[in-house]
Parts: sequence; structure tokens; C-alpha cells
Amino acid sequence: MNNNFEFKSYIPTPNDQYMLGIAKVKLYGKLVVNFKHVKTKDGGSSFFCTQNYTLTDANNEKKYLPCVLLDSRNDEDELMDYIRENVNRVVALRSAQVNQAQQAAPVHYPHGMVQPRSTSMSEVAANEQLPF
Repeated sequence: MNNNFEFKSYIPTPNDQYMLGIAKVKLYGKLVVNFKHVKTKDGGSSFFCTQNYTLTDANNEKKYLPCVLLDSRNDEDELMDYIRENVNRVVALRSAQVNQAQQAAPVHYPHGMVQPRSTSMSEVAANEQLPF
């Protein structure tokens, strides 16, 4: 338990090309900040960051300045670990709930007949009266 940070929520963004979701965290009991959950360019991993301001210098090079900065690298590392742990927990819980709901849902057949969802190919074959 971290007394400096309070995890508020995580909203997945499955329809966004680059962003995986938004994590909302209360910092130091006073400031609520939304952190983007962003895929790396190679798609192999992800990271969390706040929104950035983009500045273009005289050489036409872009620099990115985050909207929120912590004045301690140690606090920032601790915050990123905290966010990742909580997002992983929320995603795992949602995934387990979806799997549980899918397993419990009955399959509806024509003419109002309802049968429990099959769990193996032999059950599917028996239920559908297939010849294998």
C-alpha cells in the first residue's frame, strides 16, 4: 500500500491504434492525473505517461514536455510500478470475469432448446451428433 498514490480507475481503449487505456491516479491526496497506457513503437511492450506538450525548436526538431512531472526520479519509478501493478490487477480481474461469464452462458439452439456450452470436441460431436 502506497500512501502517496491512490489508484482510481483504468479505462481500456481497444479502438485506439496507439493507446491501450487510461489510468486515473490520485497523487499525494490532492491531484488526480490521467496517465496514457501507450504501446511502444515495436508493439512489444507498453508504458505509462501523462499528456505531453510538443515544442518545435529553431532546427525544426520536436521536443516533448510532460504536463505533470514529479521532482524525484525515485517517486516517479515508484509511481509507474504502482500504476502497472494496479492496471495488471484490473485487466486480469476483467479477463477472469469475461471468461467466467462466457463459460457460464448457455448456448441457445433453434426452437427454444437450451443446452450447456460444450467444453471439448467430443462433447461438441455428441451434442451436434457429428460422426467423429
